[in-house]
Amino acid sequence: MNKLKTFILLLASTFALSGCFDGGSSHGESGEGGGGNVPTKTTFTLGETFRFDDLDLTFSNEYVCTTIKNQFAEQKGAKVIGVPVTVKNQKNERHSLNMFFYDQYGTKGTRLDRIGSYFDDDIDYAGDILPGSSYTKSMYFLYDGNGEYKVFFETSKQKITLAFNVTYVEPAPEPEPELDKAFTYENMELTFSSDYSIIVYQPSQYSNKREVVKMPVKVKNNGTKANHLDYLDMNTFGPNGVEISDMNSYYYDQDAVEFAGDLQPGASYTKSMYFEYVGDGAYQIDFGTFEVEKSLKFLIKKA
Repeated sequence: MNKLKTFILLLASTFALSGCFDGGSSHGESGEGGGGNVPTKTTFTLGETFRFDDLDLTFSNEYVCTTIKNQFAEQKGAKVIGVPVTVKNQKNERHSLNMFFYDQYGTKGTRLDRIGSYFDDDIDYAGDILPGSSYTKSMYFLYDGNGEYKVFFETSKQKITLAFNVTYVEPAPEPEPELDKAFTYENMELTFSSDYSIIVYQPSQYSNKREVVKMPVKVKNNGTKANHLDYLDMNTFGPNGVEISDMNSYYYDQDAVEFAGDLQPGASYTKSMYFEYVGDGAYQIDFGTFEVEKSLKFLIKKA
């Protein structure tokens, strides 16, 4: 009889222990109560790597303070934060970050307008990458004050938050363009040479002679799309402050820069800028289609 009681007690103890173990396992899977699994991390900051929509994203600590320079932008001149982001495709097919899968919020807690289209290396327009490949682009934020900015990434299966603090530092002013020194305009690096010459244009013996300044210019495309220097980009003024004739069209079949054609990203060529010579003195070339963005000032002196 005592042996039977002992067996029943042992059996009851075994079931009780089993029940405890099962209960602990259940809590761990659901994440409820003490002793469960550690919750998956869903909030990240700059310098950390996280996976979203089969992409490994790493936002750099080295953000850039800049402004919108695009002459067609409504917010031209507005302050902007640019954060480099490295994207690696972990999917087994071509893939990229979908611009509709995230929203940006500024220090005031309101959603920010998207201004990436005004920047050549913006992540929204970077295109697909092959499986296992990566690239580094930038995500741009319209600045609305110093403080915390957030990006909410979301799909039907996943939610992730990127949070980081910003202190805007005014960028150093760009130096005024000079001859023989490279300057940037519309993602092109331009270098106008002081080794100019004054030539004579006379299409026929019955035409009046016109003196023309021929100035070499090197153009390098620093953007990510084909580009060239267009005649609409430039207006030239003589020593008296009056606009002078653009003579490039008369040399279209030679090396006139306005007719040189597009450059692929990273490519460069050296062509010539032609404009009318109206006497020695200070000349000026203004760059900008609807408003002046940069001015190149220089002296022309006939030998």
